[in-house]
Amino acid sequence: MKYKLFLIPLLLLLALPAINATQAEVTRVLPTSALILANLNINLEVNIDESNKPSVYILTEYIPENFEVISTGGGSWFANTRTIKWLVIDSFMGQVIEDITYTYQLRTTVESTYDFTGTIQDDSDTYNVLGNTQLQVTSGQGDTETPIVGSISPLAANAGQAQTYSVDVSDNTGVASCSLYVDGVNKGAMSLSSPCVSCTATKTYTFTTAGTYSAYVFCSDPIGNSALGIPTNIIVSEVQQDQIPPVISDVQSTISSTSATITWTTDENSDSTVEYGVTTGYGSAETDTSDVVSHSIILTGLSPATTYHYHVISIDANNNPAVSSDYTFTTSILTNDQIGVTRNLPQTADQNLNFNVQLIVDVNEPNKPTSYTLRETIPQNFDIVNTGNGIWSSDSRTLTWRVFESSYLGTHVQDTTYTYTLKPISRGTFNFLGAIQIPAGIYSVVGDTQLTVTGGAPDTTAPVISNILSNPSLNSAVISWTTDELANSVVEYGTTTAYGNSEILSTLVTSHGITLGSLTAGTLYHYRVKSADASTNEATSSDYTFTTLSAPDTTDPVISNIQISSVTGNSATISWDTDELANGKVEYGQTITYGSEKTHLAYLTDHSLTLTGLTEGTLYHYRVKSTDASTNEAVSADYTFTTSQESYPLTITNVQVLNHNFDPASSISAGGQFNIKVNVENTDTLSKTPMQIVEVLDGSTPLFIGTVKTSINHGGTSEITVGFVLPTGVSSGKEYTVKVFNWNNWISQGSWEAYSAPFQTSFTVA
Repeated sequence: MKYKLFLIPLLLLLALPAINATQAEVTRVLPTSALILANLNINLEVNIDESNKPSVYILTEYIPENFEVISTGGGSWFANTRTIKWLVIDSFMGQVIEDITYTYQLRTTVESTYDFTGTIQDDSDTYNVLGNTQLQVTSGQGDTETPIVGSISPLAANAGQAQTYSVDVSDNTGVASCSLYVDGVNKGAMSLSSPCVSCTATKTYTFTTAGTYSAYVFCSDPIGNSALGIPTNIIVSEVQQDQIPPVISDVQSTISSTSATITWTTDENSDSTVEYGVTTGYGSAETDTSDVVSHSIILTGLSPATTYHYHVISIDANNNPAVSSDYTFTTSILTNDQIGVTRNLPQTADQNLNFNVQLIVDVNEPNKPTSYTLRETIPQNFDIVNTGNGIWSSDSRTLTWRVFESSYLGTHVQDTTYTYTLKPISRGTFNFLGAIQIPAGIYSVVGDTQLTVTGGAPDTTAPVISNILSNPSLNSAVISWTTDELANSVVEYGTTTAYGNSEILSTLVTSHGITLGSLTAGTLYHYRVKSADASTNEATSSDYTFTTLSAPDTTDPVISNIQISSVTGNSATISWDTDELANGKVEYGQTITYGSEKTHLAYLTDHSLTLTGLTEGTLYHYRVKSTDASTNEAVSADYTFTTSQESYPLTITNVQVLNHNFDPASSISAGGQFNIKVNVENTDTLSKTPMQIVEVLDGSTPLFIGTVKTSINHGGTSEITVGFVLPTGVSSGKEYTVKVFNWNNWISQGSWEAYSAPFQTSFTVA
């Protein structure tokens, strides 16, 4: 089982007397020879003694000079000591001490023989890493094979539509990067798993105009061998966008007492909306976004015996809207055995003469309700002369009476007759509707429902036009308006006040809507509306204008002036310019696959983003992206920067080697115990708990690593002591080195940072 390492400053490893059995052993698997510029994999195989396994260990690998660390294999790289360290603590954040293999990767440009050393420090002692230790690096012939680049596909595209292009690539050492070129211009890096031995490189690109373009792919391997794919022609066609709205036909309604199903057809796929209400102002809507040609919408929660107005709307995939004329339906009547209402209405009336309407309420005494609401809907073209104690609502044109059984108020539900008075203001035939609502439900008023108004002076008044609105799109516009009486619908339109074009709907309505099609994008149009009533009285509006929407922007922003500034150990600022307003994104990481990003959403021409949480002394790749308001995206080429090595705010002074009595000594006998004393001053305002790392080395080979955690406030000093037993078999008179440095606190990224330069002293074995 492999797992991720987490490094924390909770470890206190003090050297103990040596024991014979080790708890953990490590074998290094290293080839005996390698070529310069070639990536080299080194395995560290950790073998755990299950019967006596440690609870914590530090594995340290010393990297020779001239080697570049390509991958640390999950360890932490310390450039100042050229070491990779793995720290594992059993049962911490899911860690388990068990057999594992760490693989790290190196590369060098210098031909030489190199020695590799390493140690593992477990609970009992420190041991060397076993296995191959020497590597011969020669120039040889090196890798001269170039990547193999296949053919681009697809070979056709539509102008203004994004298309993903792909090509198969391979290389014996892996493909590191690929870029797409169109007519010799680099259009940016392609996506691939890097490095990959055999994979597919992809990139999404949009051709803005029709034509024939030459495209090819350029790829490189990690060593720098590169290859150019065979140029291929891509044919880009112009796309003609649909500018014609759907044609609505066969509008039907199927009703019940409390619901209605509205159906219609269109000549192309489009969505479905029904706007409905008791007036032509509608007020309610139901929508189905499915693109169909056969449309059906169910309206629920309706009132029985009520007339509803509605129209249907369908919008196609290119946002061309179509609106039908106004239609009506009347919900059916419910029966009731508790209470009933009969309307007494004359069959005819003279225009401009008052007449009475009676509503006779019949209560079933053995089964009467405790309350009721009686509502009567008054047709248009009637004035209310007397409400008969009802409540008049001009918005909904209803009279309402409410009765509640109450002995306290002296009200009773009983037989009652309500009489209201109307005055006709125009001739015609009109339908009357009413309903009574009791706790059991809503029921219709029965009786006479139709009245014909005759006589009087002929209608010579033209409709009053109001609420003229336009809703333009790219190649169409919807013109709507209202009239104070039923009338037809006419729109005259054109690019001048002479108009020259017209659309007509002969249905008499009060809520008008006409769709104008086949318009030119980005063009100013003049228009006026006309409506004529049943008596051919016509009203004409003044001149209005609208401008159709402009053709969409399909041009990518142009990125320029890419700059890197304010580079520190853990941050850097990237800035660039675009030739139009666009947002910004920086993709960054330690390889050209990036993996991290930072974004600003504001639309600007000068862009700046600061990257934080970076690792000091590390090479980073980055590229910038900008997308304009029309979603056209530009991508830069790959760039790099290297973070700086931060300063060391902890100071180490006066490192001494002491004997077991803590007295100064100039020499130590083999097998003897001594102590190392270190004075530390904290000059870091942020760090209070540094970790002192004490190493004893035979030349470059470590013999001992000890750690001590101290709590030092800013400006304070501390004296630490670490005990050490000199191994037997050392050479008499040989000088050994003591090196002391500091690590800072635990940080959230799960790694260590060296906060001080090593302080060294030495001693001589007697």
